[in-house]
Amino acid sequence: MCNLERNVLDSKAQRVRSWFIQRSYYYETHDENGELSQSLTEDDWKNRVKNEIMSSLKPNDRCAFIFHDKDILEDGTPKGLHVHILLLLDIAMTQSAVTKKYHVSRLENCQRVRAISSSARYLTHISNEALNSDKVIYSVDSVLTVNCSYRALIRAKGERQNKADEINEITSSLSTQIQKGELYPTQCRSLLINQLGERTGQQVWSSKRRDFELDFKEYLSEKAQHYSRHGRNLKTIFISGKGQVGKSQIAKAIAYLLAERVHFSSAHGKNKTFDFVSSYNGESVTVLPEASGSAYLFREFNSIFDPYQYTIINSRNNDKHWLADTVIFTTSDSRQKFISNIVRSSDDDSQETKGDRIWQVSRRLKFMIEAVAFPEFTKYTLSKLDENNRKIEVIDSVKCSDVKSATEIEKCAKKICQLFGINKKAII
Repeated sequence: MCNLERNVLDSKAQRVRSWFIQRSYYYETHDENGELSQSLTEDDWKNRVKNEIMSSLKPNDRCAFIFHDKDILEDGTPKGLHVHILLLLDIAMTQSAVTKKYHVSRLENCQRVRAISSSARYLTHISNEALNSDKVIYSVDSVLTVNCSYRALIRAKGERQNKADEINEITSSLSTQIQKGELYPTQCRSLLINQLGERTGQQVWSSKRRDFELDFKEYLSEKAQHYSRHGRNLKTIFISGKGQVGKSQIAKAIAYLLAERVHFSSAHGKNKTFDFVSSYNGESVTVLPEASGSAYLFREFNSIFDPYQYTIINSRNNDKHWLADTVIFTTSDSRQKFISNIVRSSDDDSQETKGDRIWQVSRRLKFMIEAVAFPEFTKYTLSKLDENNRKIEVIDSVKCSDVKSATEIEKCAKKICQLFGINKKAII
């Protein structure tokens, strides 16, 4: 961290007023062998940390803290939920005293602050070190404060700041995150306003918006090149059932569990050429509502939804990249009928190859959810295609007591993703 004392202070060292603390959810709920030692959800742990901070502060103490849950380690793996705490004490304390009072597990996680504004800026990853390391920038609104203003802390008196350099560092970091697929251009507006204030943030957004959009196009192009060369891993979720059984609700809930931005295509219109990618803009999840096998030609369907090979798609006479890694169909047709309608459009109508044509379509619909409504609940039966044996295996079923309840449908979606072994992907 920038401007923090790097060496661990001895417990008998001088008393200091300003400290920077880090605590981790995993290390506080698991033992040294990695076994769960405390049955606390992440929300429970957050509430505990908040209560412990509030109860430990004295009336004139100041504090700013933030929970980080989007950080990525150097090897590309998620860091896990943790909290950073900036303590500005009215009465100086030793490192050992602060560590004990604020429940810090290791002395290394309690460090002396040398520059308050730099330490405060690290909370949202807008310090020089954080920006240079391309860390994810957090919203100012995510910082919780006691007896102080976060904006005042990051612009502390006596610490000269070059506004042009600050803006350049922030916009450069945002551009890097966009180029890596970690951020979407329109998300930059709120981040700039949060970090720079309404007026300056809006001005910077207006001047840099075009650059951010070009960064995103570059990301999409590079991702397409990667897919073309190395292949892809497209997951297809096929949700079937009669009307009013919650197909759309569960599809939407699953989609937003997997990505923060979702592409919802319009339904196929009668006597119209189906162009589901016309509204696509780089999202990692696409939902195709009220899908029908008759909307696709056999070769077209097999090419677009090949789970491993990538191909560019013709959209309104223009080639367009569709780079989603998950597609969700909802349909009133059975899986068999859906496949049959696609196979029927094949140029080859020989009986000898019919089985192979059915298999070519079938293997592109790997994950299946059949929704059936009962008087008191909706039942989602989960199945998965075993490509090696060419058999469909029933995995389990999930019941939803009320498909119109956002809370209940989200619980079901989480359970379904867990049973399918499908995890949340990148922001985009």
